[in-house]
Amino acid sequence: MSEYVYSAFISYKHDPDEALAGVIQEQIEHFSVPKAYRESALADGKHLKRVFRDSTELTGNFNLEESIKDALSKSAFLIVIISEETKHSTWVLQEIEYFLKDHDRDHILTVLSSGDDPEACYPEKLTRILLEDGTEEVIEPLSVDYRDYQTERGQHNRKNRKVYAREFPRIAAPLLGVSYDDLVKRRERYRKQRIFILVNTALVITSVALVYFIWTEIRVKRNYREAMKRQSQILINNSLEALEENDRTGAIRYALQALPTKEGDPDMPVTPKAEYALSRAVGAYVIPFDPEKETPIRR
Repeated sequence: MSEYVYSAFISYKHDPDEALAGVIQEQIEHFSVPKAYRESALADGKHLKRVFRDSTELTGNFNLEESIKDALSKSAFLIVIISEETKHSTWVLQEIEYFLKDHDRDHILTVLSSGDDPEACYPEKLTRILLEDGTEEVIEPLSVDYRDYQTERGQHNRKNRKVYAREFPRIAAPLLGVSYDDLVKRRERYRKQRIFILVNTALVITSVALVYFIWTEIRVKRNYREAMKRQSQILINNSLEALEENDRTGAIRYALQALPTKEGDPDMPVTPKAEYALSRAVGAYVIPFDPEKETPIRR
């Protein structure tokens, strides 16, 4: 078949391998295909073509339904979930047999879900080939080991991530028509590029935040200084008004508050106007003052 509808058909014994079959389906359909491989026959943009997984339990002594046969014919690969019960499943054996009618064995992948002795779990249809001379040849199918993968809902532990990182490329590589090593190396480069981008993005965000913080701090301090200047001017005016009303004590108090003294705010700026107001208030001496230039008049 020149063009397949499904990247893979997942064959499994519903009890106990249904959970792992769902995991494999989800991992294949959510796998992000590297840019270099997006022209592959089974790539559909950024993802692989969808996976066929029959979620209904076949019962009774019936042959495969036409819908199952059609899906097998339209699938590029057959993925068989292998456990101790697999070789006893009539439906898995029939699906393997039907798939081999128009596919070669290189398009069959096996995923180990359980079993201390994997060789004892494989159906003979996957491990023995009948040759033309009537003899049999024993072969070892391409296997992926998911025996340590925990399929309970919500399991995203470190062991699962390690199994996925190590074993899933063994499924994805054949589907993309590339070698396992090439796919792993490319994914590792992609992972490092992502880390590099994330680190640089974090540095840029941090730098922008720092610049904003500094700019905000400068603006706050500038506004505070301006507020102090305005407050100082009010106190200077109060001092001069008190002096005109012959309230020298009040004039001195206001003048001192307009300067950074113990009586005033330590952040109050020192201005010629404030010094002039204090000198007028205490009557020590009179300094001619130009209010427009805010400086003493020098003769």
